[in-house]
Amino acid sequence: MFRLRNTVTLATRALARIAAKPVARAIHSHTTTKVSNAVTQVRYFSAGEQGKESSFWSDILRGKKNEGKAEEAAQAQQQEQQQHQQQQQQDTQAQAQAQTQAQAETKQQATNGATAAGDVTADAQQQQQPQPEAIDPAAHEKLKADLASSQKEIERLHTVVNEKENKIKELRESLLRELAEQENVRARAAKDVQAARAYGVSSFAKNLLDVVDSLDMAVNAANKSMQENPTNDALKNLLEGVDMTRKLFFKGLESAGIKKFESMGQKVDPNLHFITAQLPAGPEVEPGTITYVIKEGYMIQDRVLRPAQVAIAAKPSQN
Repeated sequence: MFRLRNTVTLATRALARIAAKPVARAIHSHTTTKVSNAVTQVRYFSAGEQGKESSFWSDILRGKKNEGKAEEAAQAQQQEQQQHQQQQQQDTQAQAQAQTQAQAETKQQATNGATAAGDVTADAQQQQQPQPEAIDPAAHEKLKADLASSQKEIERLHTVVNEKENKIKELRESLLRELAEQENVRARAAKDVQAARAYGVSSFAKNLLDVVDSLDMAVNAANKSMQENPTNDALKNLLEGVDMTRKLFFKGLESAGIKKFESMGQKVDPNLHFITAQLPAGPEVEPGTITYVIKEGYMIQDRVLRPAQVAIAAKPSQN
């Protein structure tokens, strides 16, 4: 009995240590029940209550029955949970099958509706299309004749259009030539007007140049006389008057664009000089050089109003 009590004590301590571990927690409840029954049995034997042995075994049997009922209740509850889960899975599968079937029916209905609509549209189009009529040979020949006539008329119109285009081209070119000619006439007219304004006094000024030549000769003669008789006051006054008149003439000519150009000692230029004589000259004078001016030359604007009448140095004789 003592050894049985020690064994029970050690088993109780071992169960307490095992219960603290996570691995043995699952079996702790069942083992604790059996140990409690053993402890009760030991308690009865240690107290000397021999008369109560039958009550002890009754308690043991009653505990076993209770334990069996608890296990049966747990198993029944577990089976009920499994059945409930299976029922839920079956319900979920049924719902999914119902949704899939409903979607398939919806698609089938849409396909059937589209097919029916296409059939109705095709029937309507076929009804709207006109049925071909029988071709009349006479009408066909008439159409061919009309077509040939239309083609000839089109060719004729093309020819007329080409002729008109060529005519328009010729008229355009003629118009351009006329416009160019008018522009040339306008330019010539403007140039003539400008030349008339610039050179309109040429003939009148050319007649006045003879008067200027006479005044020049008078001044030259008076200068020679003054050199011979410098005390002649009357001659001096006459020289001053003639020279003043000559200067006024030159001033008037310059206002009209008329100027005298120098010729003495220049090389002869056929455009500016009129050669009247050839005079012998020394070896230092180059032949063709102007050595004497008979009449001065004058320019009006950029034109020669009167060429200068000059004498040039002749070529030296070979003898």
